[in-house]
Amino acid sequence: LKDIEQARPAQAVLNDFVNFCGNRTLIAHNAKYDFEIFNYNLIRNGLKPYGNDRVFCTFRHAQTQLLPGKLSALAARYKVPLESSQLHRALYDVKLILGILGQLMKLHEPKELQYSLIL
Repeated sequence: LKDIEQARPAQAVLNDFVNFCGNRTLIAHNAKYDFEIFNYNLIRNGLKPYGNDRVFCTFRHAQTQLLPGKLSALAARYKVPLESSQLHRALYDVKLILGILGQLMKLHEPKELQYSLIL
């Protein structure tokens, strides 16, 4: 509780995060879920929502390729080493998504990925 009481206001943290991201594309698995929450909080705190054109979704990629949408299935498909006991732990999932993205970049032109895999 003490950490929460001493935490910076949400608006300041969100503003810093958006400024840190700049015009970069954010990468997520099942981005629709994450960005609904993220954008809700941006709007709630008087900030501009993050645009769909700045999001790359590995789940959406799976759908466009008629692949299973589970993160573990994509990791297996793209031969990214997987430790199932670590699945759905934030840092581990980020590492999996990074590995999947690395494989996708070897298989596709960046332009194809940039425009075909948004929310």
